[in-house]
Amino acid sequence: MQIKETSELYVRCSTICFDRCVSNFTSRKLNDKEVWFHFISRTECINKCTEKFAKMNQRLTLRLFELNREELVKQ
Repeated sequence: MQIKETSELYVRCSTICFDRCVSNFTSRKLNDKEVWFHFISRTECINKCTEKFAKMNQRLTLRLFELNREELVKQ
């Protein structure tokens, strides 16, 4: 992946996970909107979210590699 694409992916992941896991800074306690599961902390929420993005990116990269390899074999 090129540096620009990696940077854009990082920004997108950060924005989505932050929006899902943090809604305000007025309290140290979580409100209902801030957590996917009511028993996890903001940190755990963000970790789970970013882990999903990383796994998705890894799977997409492998699949694109496979498709490119298949195309090269056909030629």
